[in-house]
Amino acid sequence: MCDVFRSFAAGYQKRDFLVFLSNPDEPDTDELINILWRQGDNTFAPVSSKTDNSMIFRSFDSFEQLAVGTFGIREPLSCCRQLLSSEISGAVCIVPGLCFDRCGYRIGYGRGFYDRFLSENKPFLTVGLCYEKFLADKVAFEAGDIAVEKIITEKRIIECRNKL
Repeated sequence: MCDVFRSFAAGYQKRDFLVFLSNPDEPDTDELINILWRQGDNTFAPVSSKTDNSMIFRSFDSFEQLAVGTFGIREPLSCCRQLLSSEISGAVCIVPGLCFDRCGYRIGYGRGFYDRFLSENKPFLTVGLCYEKFLADKVAFEAGDIAVEKIITEKRIIECRNKL
């Protein structure tokens, strides 16, 4: 996935990237984050709250600035700068999912963190990361689900402009 992501990221240098921190079942975002750092991009990772189901993004420029947080997922420490809502419009948001369809809809983990975040904030671009074997022809979606604009797999970049 690194080669495909590297070619994608090269077109978006000097950007803010909102990147999820992967668990073992997902594409390894640590490698992708290293690519972004090498080209001088800013990285922000989500911090989730169980109490109000909200999600914010905090900056980090080292893996040492991360600790296991909500849901057992690594998150930037509280001392890391929070991305302001006024800064999100220029960012590229990398969205997790168990699988994606070619229209950009996804099956997530069922809590709706990203759908709520994306409905309240509009990044410059939304991108799903998915292994090729987890692409589906169509996934069930609901009214509040937000489709991504592109999907990156280990083989290609898929444009998802033809939303249903």
